Amino acid sequence: MEDQNLFVSKLYQALDFALKYHGAVLQVRKSTNMPYIIHPVGVMQILLDYTDDVEVIQAGILHDILEDTNGTVEDIENTFGARVKNLVISASEPDHETLDWEERKRHTINYVANEAPMDTLYVICADKLHNFSTIINDYDKLKEKVWQKFNRGKEKQQWYYKKMSESILKRDPNNPLFQKFYDAVHNFF
Repeated sequence: MEDQNLFVSKLYQALDFALKYHGAVLQVRKSTNMPYIIHPVGVMQILLDYTDDVEVIQAGILHDILEDTNGTVEDIENTFGARVKNLVISASEPDHETLDWEERKRHTINYVANEAPMDTLYVICADKLHNFSTIINDYDKLKEKVWQKFNRGKEKQQWYYKKMSESILKRDPNNPLFQKFYDAVHNFF
């Protein structure tokens, strides 16, 4: 692991960047008043438990910049370099403008199952695990009403999370992060 001060400095750099871009559009978590930055911080926290690759962790913090803000590929590359930029690109879903939800999800499942590099899988898995953990927490409070937060209801969410967790775990059945995501999904549904 690199020098601790440098490591932490790089995490703060990514957190500052994410706060600037998500904050600029006043993004909140789905159906809440909770500032969106909670999600990238949650993804970072998960990644810190499973890797000390600071660029993977930075990409986890930045993974939604291209999809959800006015941040650009150039902004990310100029600030964090080519590898972080490539990780963010490869962890992002295809074009939201031209593909519907099902097409994007099928594309992501296929990409995860067959092509995604291992470092990208860490970013994707931490993102999905944090999102799913939020669903579990919300379910504890709202029960079946939690599915009303989603344009696609329980059945579609169940299909997506089961397929994602199976596809990720298949890539490395001994990976503890991948196993944690799989277990969370399959114990819930």
